[in-house]
Amino acid sequence: MNTLEELKAHSPNCFSNFVLKSLELPQLQLDELFVSKAVHCKCGHDAYSVLGHKEVEVKGFFRKRENVNILPPIYLECLNCGSVQLIFDPEKYGWDGINGDNANVVGKGKPAPLGFEGKVAILYSYQGLENYVDISSEFGRDMFDTFGLYIYNHNKLEPIINCECA
Repeated sequence: MNTLEELKAHSPNCFSNFVLKSLELPQLQLDELFVSKAVHCKCGHDAYSVLGHKEVEVKGFFRKRENVNILPPIYLECLNCGSVQLIFDPEKYGWDGINGDNANVVGKGKPAPLGFEGKVAILYSYQGLENYVDISSEFGRDMFDTFGLYIYNHNKLEPIINCECA
């Protein structure tokens, strides 16, 4: 197996509270460096409410408009069993999180529902493969360099958050 195949052979440990299943979404034009997975609860269901933090910026001088940013950490609450699990925190997960180099802005305090419910897909990648050559695949698979979370239903895909992790 080559480095990429070894990294992709097992899901990152940070997703161990979930059951990840293969997922091909035509709206995501992916190359081989990216992995997309459907997220299922250990109870067997696949519908969630997304929890996190919102940052609201008011822009404009005469015409005010609000710009809402979703901030990690991101939690998923199963709509069947009510289990709430952390799925992504850039201070802990990914290349920067593991190396203590997090550059993402993160929310503070208790996460709140963000108003997104449905089936959840995640997308993560291993770009810059030369960085993974001297790292064991067991450790390297946790050092993904991008993370995205999406709500999907049939042919509709709604991005919730996309983070660079390296």
